[in-house]
Amino acid sequence: MPPERVFRVRIDYTKDLIYPDFKREICHPELERKEPNEYNLLTQVELWLHPKQSGYKKTLGYIIYEDLKASDQLQNHLNLADLLAIKAKGVDVFRRLYGNKAVYGWASVIRGDGNYYVPYLCAYINTVVIKWRCLSGTLDALSPALVFKKAK
Repeated sequence: MPPERVFRVRIDYTKDLIYPDFKREICHPELERKEPNEYNLLTQVELWLHPKQSGYKKTLGYIIYEDLKASDQLQNHLNLADLLAIKAKGVDVFRRLYGNKAVYGWASVIRGDGNYYVPYLCAYINTVVIKWRCLSGTLDALSPALVFKKAK
C-alpha cells in the first residue's frame, strides 16, 4: 500500500456510534458528525498538549475541558468517530504515529453516572483499544489530544 494511503482515514457517518453503557448525555452532539470526513493522519492531524501537561506536569481533565470550551477550541479536536477510524488502521500505524501515548478525542466528551468522560485510544499488546477517562483523573505529557492542523 502506498505510504499516503496508510495514513488516510475516512469517517463513515452511516454507522451509529457506540457509547459506554454509563453514558447519559453527549455534551457536544454538534461535533459528533463534522468535516473533514477524510484526511491524512500524518499531514493533517497533530498532537496537542494543554500548557499544564507539558514537561513533567499533570493536570485534571476538567481543567483541560473547561479551557477548551472557554477558548472555543473543541471543534478543532478529533471526536469518537475519528478515533474509531484510527483504531481501524491497526496497531502498527498507531504505534508509528503515537508510540506509547494515549491519544484523546476531546470533541466527544460525555456525561454519565455523575461524571464527565473523554474517549481515548491506546495500544494494548497487539491491538488498539478505545477507553473512556473520567475528567477527575490527571493527564500528563503522555496523554495528548489529537487536533486538526491549522491551515497556514
